[in-house]
Amino acid sequence: FIWMRRPFYKEHNAVFEIKKDVSQLEFFVPEKWELGTTKFQESENGEFLLLVKGFAPPYTTHYLSYSIEKIENLIKVSFKESVDGYHRNFRHKFKLRLPQHLKGHVKFNDYLKNSED
Repeated sequence: FIWMRRPFYKEHNAVFEIKKDVSQLEFFVPEKWELGTTKFQESENGEFLLLVKGFAPPYTTHYLSYSIEKIENLIKVSFKESVDGYHRNFRHKFKLRLPQHLKGHVKFNDYLKNSED
């Protein structure tokens, strides 16, 4: 089985509602993700973007799932990724846009074993 390494690029993004009674956000992301600068704007929604780049044969697919848990005035957002197929040197860049009122009230936690390499 011989194949040439081909550039791989996948983009995941989603918009999620953040009600005005929410005063704190907590994100649980895989340790290897590079966190980009979080942008704050006048909005009632949050938005995330995950860019995945690397090398893989054509049949490789990258999946991302996330869950949102609301506890009183706190929202916890957890991410889990999986890769179907062979891959090398995947890099991840994670960016956020959040409502202005949450500035200074966002926490990131690393998952050590949340994703497959």
